[in-house]
Amino acid sequence: MATLTGARVGSSARRSTGAARRGIKYPIATKLLLSKPKVRVLGPKPVRSGTKTKGAYKAGENNVHVFTFAELEPTLASTKKRGEYYTDTRAVVIEGAKIMVGMSHEKAGMGARLHSHPNDQFNFVMKGTLRVQIEGQPDQLVPAGSVVYFPAGVVHASCATADEDVVFYVCKDLAWSISGIPIDKTTSGPQRNVPSYRKIRA
Repeated sequence: MATLTGARVGSSARRSTGAARRGIKYPIATKLLLSKPKVRVLGPKPVRSGTKTKGAYKAGENNVHVFTFAELEPTLASTKKRGEYYTDTRAVVIEGAKIMVGMSHEKAGMGARLHSHPNDQFNFVMKGTLRVQIEGQPDQLVPAGSVVYFPAGVVHASCATADEDVVFYVCKDLAWSISGIPIDKTTSGPQRNVPSYRKIRA
């Protein structure tokens, strides 16, 4: 596994330290997205069928076009079937006709082992710090307020540092479901004990 470069980590560390001095935990846009809505969405219940991802919600079905993540049930990002189980990430997933979105949660120190998928993916980190490994690149830290892009068919891994849980907003096209295809199909389970942000910085 590649190691982190000092330049990349140093700049992230400086930004985090500056934000801490000003008493800001996350960028204002992230803070707003994480806040609970003051208005409750009323109307018909969203439908959880007819989707590529098991347990996802189908946008537009039953005439539902507005979704509140906090009121929806998450689903596992990978099944526990042999050869397919590579992460414990949970996400509320909503699928449209051509794209899907989701609100995902990753426990501190946990993540997805090396995998790929036939669709493009963007992860917008809203809380915590992701450590990502993308084929052909050094490991990188993705702090809150940042977006990481995983191209279709490119091997990658994505893990929360040990300091805190990570919440991220995911967007993918519907060439495939939310799940990925693990590289090592003989191993079962998520990646564990990911180094902390502090240890990586040191």
